[in-house]
Amino acid sequence: MWEAAIRNRIRVSSCPAWSSTSTPLPSLFAQLPVAENAEVLGEPGRALAAPGMSAVVEVLLRKDQSLFLNDGMFGIFWLLRIDGPDAFPVRAYRDGEPHEGETMEFQLHGPTCDSTDTLPGLVPLPVDIRAGDYLEFGNIGAYSISGRTDYNGYYSDRIVSITWPSESPPSVSG
Repeated sequence: MWEAAIRNRIRVSSCPAWSSTSTPLPSLFAQLPVAENAEVLGEPGRALAAPGMSAVVEVLLRKDQSLFLNDGMFGIFWLLRIDGPDAFPVRAYRDGEPHEGETMEFQLHGPTCDSTDTLPGLVPLPVDIRAGDYLEFGNIGAYSISGRTDYNGYYSDRIVSITWPSESPPSVSG
């Protein structure tokens, strides 16, 4: 199963049932530290869609604390350019199995050779990460596919569905 996900790079898992994610909004709004007459605007679609998909990318090259990936800011990570999150939760895989251990921070770059094809921030990954390892970025279901381009000949177009609950994408902890 993981071999298929790795070859296909993007995976989609089941989204939670609406009843398990919805809490009466007025009770949530009452907990916000805002004025009584404040108008609260939200985007529930992003909250529902984000946890439903991961991007699985391959490490093509490691050079010191820089990793070069087979997808980047012109592909699945395009949302990081505008109003997206600062980062996505990530976990590493080697030979189809989770790869953990002591970590260090890496700068991640996409494949296009464009100077702006660098993901924002640094990402903590195992110190021995190497070419041929895979990274799974979770919470990438909202808007990730809709903005990808084929800039410089790269396009994120391979998708695989995984519906086993035990294979849920990584999530934001804490």
